[in-house]
Amino acid sequence: MKEKKYIQIILISFILSSIVLNFALNSENGTQDFTLKNDNKEIDDLCDIYSPESAYDPKSLSYSAIHRNATIIRRAFESINITVDVSAFLSEKANKTYMIISFSNNTDKEYEMTDTSVSHYNYTFTPAYNAPLGFQTVNFIIYNGTSENDRNQLNDRTTFTNFTIISNCMVGFNSSEYKRGQSLKADLLVNETIEEWNVSIVDEKDRLEVDENNFSITENPYQFTLEIDDWFEQLNKFYYVKVNMTQNNKWAEEYFKFLVVNSNPTIILSTVSLSPTSVFRTKSCSISLNVSDVEDDTNPAYINVTMVLEDPEGYSASYDLVNNKDKSFEKAFSIDATKPAGNYKVSITAKDKYGGTDSYLTSLTVKNNPPEILGFEINDFTLNDSISINYGEDLIFTFNVSDLEGISLIKVALVDENGEWFNITREYNENLTITIRTVDLITGTWYVYIYVIDADGTMVGLGDDYEMAPQEIKIIPDTLSSIFSWVIFFIGIAIGIIIGIFLLYKVLKFKLIESQITISKKKTPPPKKPQKKKVSEKTKPIPKKKETTKKETTKKETTKKEEKDPKPEKEIPKKTIAQRKIKRKL
Repeated sequence: MKEKKYIQIILISFILSSIVLNFALNSENGTQDFTLKNDNKEIDDLCDIYSPESAYDPKSLSYSAIHRNATIIRRAFESINITVDVSAFLSEKANKTYMIISFSNNTDKEYEMTDTSVSHYNYTFTPAYNAPLGFQTVNFIIYNGTSENDRNQLNDRTTFTNFTIISNCMVGFNSSEYKRGQSLKADLLVNETIEEWNVSIVDEKDRLEVDENNFSITENPYQFTLEIDDWFEQLNKFYYVKVNMTQNNKWAEEYFKFLVVNSNPTIILSTVSLSPTSVFRTKSCSISLNVSDVEDDTNPAYINVTMVLEDPEGYSASYDLVNNKDKSFEKAFSIDATKPAGNYKVSITAKDKYGGTDSYLTSLTVKNNPPEILGFEINDFTLNDSISINYGEDLIFTFNVSDLEGISLIKVALVDENGEWFNITREYNENLTITIRTVDLITGTWYVYIYVIDADGTMVGLGDDYEMAPQEIKIIPDTLSSIFSWVIFFIGIAIGIIIGIFLLYKVLKFKLIESQITISKKKTPPPKKPQKKKVSEKTKPIPKKKETTKKETTKKETTKKEEKDPKPEKEIPKKTIAQRKIKRKL
């Protein structure tokens, strides 16, 4: 157990030692990387060979070791000679010296100085015609070693000297830039040592020259005037007044630049014409205008004019106007039916070949085309027919309408003589019919109004007085229907009366026949018999009920047979006939 415990302690110690050692190594590597990065950054910040890495401790160059022959020099004709004494660096084996001029235009240039003796280095600087004017600063670098790989910088570059560059002449312009048609006026100030000079104009690349006669410049001018014309082909470019000077048989030149810019084209506002200024969609509209341009008046083909229309919803469309090559421009256009109506912004821009522009802003009113009602029919009646319809029938309207932007709704309005309205509206389609039931109306005269509403909400209507529309519709009342119930009522009464009469007749007839039979039986006198044989009524036997009933039944049956068969009535016994006659007599 103890051995295992010792082994665990050793392993833990080994692991901890490894971690500590690894952390230390990483920390050291990180420090080295940081140092390298800093060193690289410092090297990157140095200017080329001016601050190479040195194994020596650089020291300052004494001001007394610098010598100049002048402090002010003129370009081209004068020079400055600078000498540096490096004897203080001989112990470090100084053998190479450079002069660094920091010009007033923030540029630096390096010049290798010539070794004139064991400890002196010299350089003569002559400013070029275009050398920056003004105060220039000079600094020096002293090396040992000749190659860039093994040399060391010996001085710390804290010692400076300076000189001033001036011009042999100065030119003052009346403006910083010019356009064609304008005049350049210049005043010259020439150094008194200059013997002769002349002036010419060159372009930016110093290739083209203008004959002096073009500028009417005399010999040795102190001022001149120059007309900016079409000789200056390149616009928005710099040109130079070149002054050629001579002194002691030595020739030099200086340049003074000026800018020739493009003249923007000009839209002549009095010529801008939109015709009409308020136009219906899909209808033709035209715009015309004139443009003037100093550079392109002789060749206006290089001018382009565009028009941009911006609708009320912010969408725009661009149109190129036709160049008639006589300074006039024109374009015919129309607004699509799908575009919104309203006020459109019209932006006109003229642009020349040099990029010069001129703009003009106006507006155009775009109107909605109203719907057109070409006609309509009611129950297939033409527009020239008068319309009369029976109550209970339907009014069926069909329409012939059109609209460039699209029709949305159709409305039919009817008004009667009492001022009561009946309206119905339907969404439009090509096969639309509108049906109105006359049972929903009252009889009489109705006047027709037709309205068409397009997608923009514009409504156009045909009234009853419109020459194409039926002026009125007459709904004829159904009189038979109104009295039909009374006719049925009276017919029912008549039929009832007839049936009643017939039934009454039958009843009366039956009762009459029955009464006649009864009377004939009761009042027929019996045959005469001897009185002795006459039986008293009091002693007359009373018939039994059954017999009486039987006799009545027999009589009824006999009566029924007589009713059914009328023939027995014709064969009435003669006695019965005599009895009837007796009755009539009574």
